[in-house]
Amino acid sequence: MELQFKKRAIISEFESPFENFKPIRVTGEVRFCPLSNHPSRLLPVRLKEFARTDWTPIITRSRELGCPFCAEAIEIKTPRFPKSYGLEKGRIRVGETTVFPNAFPYDEHCAVVVFTKEHYLSPGQFTPAMLQEGFTASLRYFQKAAAVVPGARQAILNWNYMPLAGAGIIHPHLQTALLPEMTAYYRLICERQAQYAAEGGGSIFDDLVAREEREKERHIASVGKWRWLAAFAPRGIYEFWGILIPGRETSETPDPDLGDLSAGICRILAFFEAKGVQAFNLSWYFVFNPPVAGMRHWIAIVPRVNFPGFGTSDVNYFDRLHGESITFVTPEEVARELQGFF
Repeated sequence: MELQFKKRAIISEFESPFENFKPIRVTGEVRFCPLSNHPSRLLPVRLKEFARTDWTPIITRSRELGCPFCAEAIEIKTPRFPKSYGLEKGRIRVGETTVFPNAFPYDEHCAVVVFTKEHYLSPGQFTPAMLQEGFTASLRYFQKAAAVVPGARQAILNWNYMPLAGAGIIHPHLQTALLPEMTAYYRLICERQAQYAAEGGGSIFDDLVAREEREKERHIASVGKWRWLAAFAPRGIYEFWGILIPGRETSETPDPDLGDLSAGICRILAFFEAKGVQAFNLSWYFVFNPPVAGMRHWIAIVPRVNFPGFGTSDVNYFDRLHGESITFVTPEEVARELQGFF
């Protein structure tokens, strides 16, 4: 069975006011993700740069109000885990990283991972050591929580970096959770993997990576066992995937793989810094009690941007009300750019 990289051309004809009402033709594409079938529209607009925000007033104000994640406050302003977790002083600590329950939970078992003492860092200032420590602490949380909450269906790790991406606190932090049911998107991918295997395929992730490495259009680089790709049908202006080959259980993800993962992410963040990207969303879809064979550890990173002129959001009715995405940059073009950072 072969993966389907489906797309169709957009051809629009009109009399252009920018060319004295001369008839012109503009072209674009609609692409469909080979994993989820999610539609992404590549529009015929050349975007030169993103709008840049001066975060200084917000950062200053957040310090003045008192940050609960800074070193002087974290012990007294963050929750502690129940005694059933068996943790000394009710929190998980790994180096500078502290893990504690989410005071504003979106499910029963959620945690916050504060992985640096720095109140603010730009994308290019994060280091692999910081991220590796945060990921290590997150895995320890999953191991502790799984013993307390048997039967969890999915483990997720997420990062909203800066308010533009949904962050409610400036201080860098991750959010983790053990969920009793899978998120809608992950359930869709699991169903797709089950169908793919039933129709004669193996792992849809293994086959995706093999094809992208062979054709090289969207393959970016390999860092250890992590394969980095530009998504064929991005869910944002860009979307980058890191896939761990071969797959393994969450509890079996060793430190060397976390170091390689952290190094790859930091190279993407350096690219964001160079492009003027000031916010992003990241999700790690863990292999945890997988309902089907063939699933793989998988990271997705999407920048969050505003556009020049009026600070227009990158989210519109297509995203919110139609379940589709829009971009102005081809994944093939951005993959070539990002290769220079690896």
